[in-house]
Amino acid sequence: MTDRERGRISQDLHDVLCQELSATVILLKSRAKNIGAYNPKCAESLEDAAQTVNRNVGLARNLRLFDFLPGGLISALRQLAASTNKRVPCRWDCSQGIHVRDRNISVNLYRIAQEAVNNSPKHAQAS
Repeated sequence: MTDRERGRISQDLHDVLCQELSATVILLKSRAKNIGAYNPKCAESLEDAAQTVNRNVGLARNLRLFDFLPGGLISALRQLAASTNKRVPCRWDCSQGIHVRDRNISVNLYRIAQEAVNNSPKHAQAS
């Protein structure tokens, strides 16, 4: 698969799938609010479903293979730290530049870092 094809697929994921998932979250929350007075258990289930779909929006956005524009892997890791910082204190500190020539290796390194920051709060109760 070429970088152009990857870019097109990731753009479609971002533009189409994320929009549809976000609309689903809004619909589920609206239905939960409407049914809440009559059936609190059902409303709670709808809210749970909305949270699950919302997490999937985040996953779909992360599937978008970051385009290695200026800054490449460093820029992507800095952005990962910034988005993680909203949940758990996290900072990116890199005193030297990183240059990885192979895009697949860069993507894999990013995925390793992404998995670490996603799993540490879940499994290690990181703070």
